[in-house]
Amino acid sequence: MQPIPQTGVEAATDSGDATPAAPLAAERKLAALTPVELEIVTAASSKTSHQGEQIRIRVAASVSVDGMVVLPAGTEGFAEVIQVSHGAFGGKAGELVLGAPYVMLDGQKIGLKRFGYGPSSGRDRFGQAMVATAVIGVAGMFIGGGNIDIASGTRANAVVTTDTIIHAQP
Repeated sequence: MQPIPQTGVEAATDSGDATPAAPLAAERKLAALTPVELEIVTAASSKTSHQGEQIRIRVAASVSVDGMVVLPAGTEGFAEVIQVSHGAFGGKAGELVLGAPYVMLDGQKIGLKRFGYGPSSGRDRFGQAMVATAVIGVAGMFIGGGNIDIASGTRANAVVTTDTIIHAQP
């Protein structure tokens, strides 16, 4: 006699009792504009980074919906260096702008926006350079502006771009 194929909904035992199969992951909607706390994994600097460079990021604190984790801590993704300029002579501050962030969860790309990580430019010394130039001459133009450095482990934040259906974990 051939065994009855299992449907995954319930399994029959020898005593005829039905036992429920393992629960399937529940689907939850991760709403647009849900805040996500992030950590920058790849260090970046206005001195060494270049436009288009990918910067690794990861979720720092799990995001839950209705008591179910939809975005676990440690979920990784990337942000991109959108704009970069070095600190320059004349006191011009360096700039480093990261954007277009996303995280990947089980092959699903979850877009983020409003990415923020603290100051986006180095120390502006333009005023000091102009005063020094007026007082001591051309040598004042050699005052350099500060670069912006983002260390690995720096906290950041963003929000989810659009409503996204996620398979939640209990």
